[in-house]
Amino acid sequence: MNPFGISIIICIHNGASKITPTLKALSEQTIPSGIPIELLIIDNASTDNTAIIAQKTWEISGSPFPIKILTEPKLGKANALKNGYSSASYELMLLCDDDNWLQPNYLNIVIALFREHPNIGLLGGYGKAFFETSEKPEWFDKWENCYVCGKHHRQNGFLANRDYSIWGAGSVITKTVWNFIISNGFSFHNSTKGGKAIAEDAELSMAISFTGYKLYFDDRLWFTHDLRGGRITWKNLIAQQAANGKNNAILCMYEIALNLKTNSNAYANYLFIKKTFEISFRLLKSSLKRENKPRQIYFSNILKELLFNANKYKKISLESFNWINKVKNNPKILD
Repeated sequence: MNPFGISIIICIHNGASKITPTLKALSEQTIPSGIPIELLIIDNASTDNTAIIAQKTWEISGSPFPIKILTEPKLGKANALKNGYSSASYELMLLCDDDNWLQPNYLNIVIALFREHPNIGLLGGYGKAFFETSEKPEWFDKWENCYVCGKHHRQNGFLANRDYSIWGAGSVITKTVWNFIISNGFSFHNSTKGGKAIAEDAELSMAISFTGYKLYFDDRLWFTHDLRGGRITWKNLIAQQAANGKNNAILCMYEIALNLKTNSNAYANYLFIKKTFEISFRLLKSSLKRENKPRQIYFSNILKELLFNANKYKKISLESFNWINKVKNNPKILD
């Protein structure tokens, strides 16, 4: 077992303009009594002095707990995540995005929840959007979940079976569970290249749920999500939903792999066809609702990705069957 403490991990690429208020919020955290804390900044091939600014900002803030600056030269958030998780010293690993300002009691609540529920494998909360007064679009409240904002669960507690909706921002994974899924063959398919990180958190949520550990949501774990700077437009939302659809196609393959009884190509083909019909039905259903274009784009792009790359995804489902069955059938992690 790893030492019981919190490793806060920030994966950042060219975030010099955003990192200061994020670090200020971390420096103002109420520190749990007797709990060791560390901050890991994973500099993902930045070219804007991100690391230097982070170090200076932390020093100005009084360095309330140790900071380590690590370099990940290979672009892609998943690569930075793997670096951070493997380098963390403590059992609880909290992911804080570079535009997230954790509420002051975040760490205390994390510790209390893991002490109360030691079978949590992944813990999450939600964001509260922050705009300049004139920047918030009229449509934002309806689609705020697309930006990791708004309560996306009606109540606190363990998620229902096959509900994988723990957002990466503000989430906490245990190092024990991470080491277990990695050692049994899990690897990211999304966010392994440069560009905006998409759907790697959903991949991780699914992988953890297969281990027998539970996913848990608590609305006391909230953070301010800085959305200033003209980032949020209708055009941006449509583009993001298109990318979400394309990248979430991999989740369909995990579901197929989970339902396979043997590593059978014929049965995988059957499940693949069944899944495409399911997505087609959901696309049709979303098309019947007015002002639902983002949802339509999302399902449309999942379907196109699956159909245009069918052989690739069938192969992934068969490969995923192996590691999924390892983590499902190995009881040692729950001892």
